[in-house]
Amino acid sequence: MRTRIETMHRMSQNAERGLRLLHDAPPERRTRLVRMHRLFSFLEREMTAVFERYEDVPEEDGFGHAIEVVSPVGDEAGARAAEFARKGGEP
Repeated sequence: MRTRIETMHRMSQNAERGLRLLHDAPPERRTRLVRMHRLFSFLEREMTAVFERYEDVPEEDGFGHAIEVVSPVGDEAGARAAEFARKGGEP
């Protein structure tokens, strides 16, 4: 699962880079990258939180603890996504 979370992080970073390259482009040209950034930032943040909560579930509930989750950026991703959204999709 850590690999999937890292993939979400990389995809979000790629969208940020694309938006920086297209900073002067018309909004309609940037729309898909803005959506991509929002989606992958959200998925990274939420997947990390879900697996962290899973680790807190007692083993007697029938769930093992076979998953180690380490977010590549931790809370930084959530803060970065919130700031990005606040700026209207401007990196």
